[in-house]
Amino acid sequence: MLHTLKLLNYPVVCGVALAGFLLGWLWYSPLLFVRPWIKEMKFAEADLKMKPSKGVMMMVCALLMNVVSTAVIAVLITEHQMLVEGHPSLGALGGAKVGLFVGAGLVAIRHATNHMFQMKSFKLFLIVAGYDVALCTLQGALLGQWLWPK
Repeated sequence: MLHTLKLLNYPVVCGVALAGFLLGWLWYSPLLFVRPWIKEMKFAEADLKMKPSKGVMMMVCALLMNVVSTAVIAVLITEHQMLVEGHPSLGALGGAKVGLFVGAGLVAIRHATNHMFQMKSFKLFLIVAGYDVALCTLQGALLGQWLWPK
């Protein structure tokens, strides 16, 4: 699969990673799940205060990790498409299926195992794993649509 990294359309990968980063911003915002997430994480107000430079560094790292996860899903989609003669695009729906499979079948299951042994709440599991399933599905949909020209 490493040879596939050479074939990727990296501007698309970076754009999809940015879209996933923006999904995370929305997911963990006051509009959606930041309040229940803080409560389930048992954070105190003091835990949430940090130097601005640390917050910026965390966001930069999160964006870079999003680029990596997007590239991994792009490789999986590319490898899947290469099995089909003529390399047709999966389209948004086909890409979303690959992303959902990865998100629910790998990432959420790993979260479930970790949450169980860490004795974390089911609500926290739903927030954290839900984001990752939504992220992988979004990444897959956008990559399936844009990675390969029609």
